[in-house]
Amino acid sequence: NWHESHDPVIAAPILADSTSFQLYKDNLMEIYHSLDNDYPASAIRDYIENILELPPNQVENSSLRQNFPNPFFQKTEISYALKEDFNSGNILIYNIRGQLVKKIALGNSNIGSVFWNGKDKNGQIVGSGIYFYKLEANEETVDAKRMLLIR
Repeated sequence: NWHESHDPVIAAPILADSTSFQLYKDNLMEIYHSLDNDYPASAIRDYIENILELPPNQVENSSLRQNFPNPFFQKTEISYALKEDFNSGNILIYNIRGQLVKKIALGNSNIGSVFWNGKDKNGQIVGSGIYFYKLEANEETVDAKRMLLIR
């Protein structure tokens, strides 16, 4: 079992005293935010929390990840992380003309992923092309990215 064989109590002081620790902190945070809360990913999240001495689900900076897969055919996953102080969050998807295609509410979770199936707000299949998506929290844009849908 990975979690049992890697003791964070031993690893944390070694890494915390390391001069190169700060260089790896951002990479660890990116990995941390990309993991879901299901086992075995949750065990890895716990391990990183212990190394970085973070309370569970604490986010230093809000972020939006590149969708995967990209380009995509049927559906794609968009991952995000929001600071705790958000009241509402959405992923907004736009076509190349800047028209809103789909709005996906994030609910109460500050860390997670949503899936887009290539359909608009009316349930109609959209055409191939470049689409833009942005992460919005408290009605402010956090970040935006683009994706390619191939039918």
